[in-house]
Amino acid sequence: MTGAASQPESRPARPAVVLLVEDSATVRMVVRKALSAFEVLEAVDSAAGLALAFEVVPDVVLLDRYLPGQDGLEVLRQLVADERTCDVPVVFLTGDDDPLTLVTALDAGAHDFVRKPFLAEELVARVRGAVRLKQLGDELRLAASRDALTGLLNRRAMLQELHRWSSLHARYGMPVSLLIGDLSGFKRVNDEHGHAAGDRALICVGQVLTGAVRADDRVGRWGGDEFVLLLPHTDEQGARFLAARLVELVTSTPVPLAGGGSAVIGITVGFATDPAQDDGLDLVERADADLYRQRIGHER
Repeated sequence: MTGAASQPESRPARPAVVLLVEDSATVRMVVRKALSAFEVLEAVDSAAGLALAFEVVPDVVLLDRYLPGQDGLEVLRQLVADERTCDVPVVFLTGDDDPLTLVTALDAGAHDFVRKPFLAEELVARVRGAVRLKQLGDELRLAASRDALTGLLNRRAMLQELHRWSSLHARYGMPVSLLIGDLSGFKRVNDEHGHAAGDRALICVGQVLTGAVRADDRVGRWGGDEFVLLLPHTDEQGARFLAARLVELVTSTPVPLAGGGSAVIGITVGFATDPAQDDGLDLVERADADLYRQRIGHER
C-alpha cells in the first residue's frame, strides 16, 4: 500500500509545458524551434489561449501583446484573476518599444517580457527563469498545504477543499460527504512506547486512510489524532460504507514498534453528507456530532 508519507517513486522529469498564444505562424515556428526542450502548446487567438490555459494550466504562458479578439493585456488580467492560472508566470512577446506598454504589462501581473525580434538564446533563458519560478512556487505551496508529520493535507488545505466542493454542491447539487476519524488507543501507545511510536501510529493510520480512498477524495490530518476525509460525489450510503470500512482497516493494521512487536490502534468515524453552507462548516459540525454520538455509544 502506498501512503501519503511514503517516498515517491523515481520518475523521469517531464518537460515543462509552455503555452504560446500568438497569431503569427512565423513567430510560432521560431518559438517552437527555440523551445525544443519544452512541450509547447499553441493558440492563435485570445479565446483559444484562455481556454487552453484554464484546461492545461501550463508552467509558463508566452503571450503576444496584440491578439485577434481581446488585447493581450486583457488576456493577462484574466489569467492573473483566475485561481487556476494566477500562479502561472506570463512572459509578454511584444514588438512595441513604448516603455509605458511594458510597465503596464508588468503592473498587470506579467513576469517578464521579450522584444520581437528576439534571440533564441534570450527566449530560452527567460522561459527557463519563469519555469524555475513556477516550480519554486509549486514546492512552497505544496509544503504549506501539507502536515509535516504524515504528509497529508493540513487543516487549512482541507478547509479550502471543503469550501470548493461545498460551493460545487450548492451550484450543481452533486453529493459531497465528510468523515471525521478519532483514534482510540493512541494515548496508550504514546504513554507506553514514547512519542516516536505515537508518530509512527499517526503515519501508519494516514497510509491506511489514503490507501482506502479514490483519487479524487481528500485525506487530511485535522489535528492531534483526528483525521478528516472529504468525499466528492459520495452520498450517505457511500459515506456510511466507507466509515465502517475504515474502522475495520485501521483496527486490523498493527503499528510496528521500534523494539519489535506491534500495537493496535482503533478509530471511531463520524460522517455527514451534503453541506448546507458554501463554506461547508456545517458538514464538519454534523460529522463531529455524529462522531460524539458514536463515542458515547461505545462507552455504554
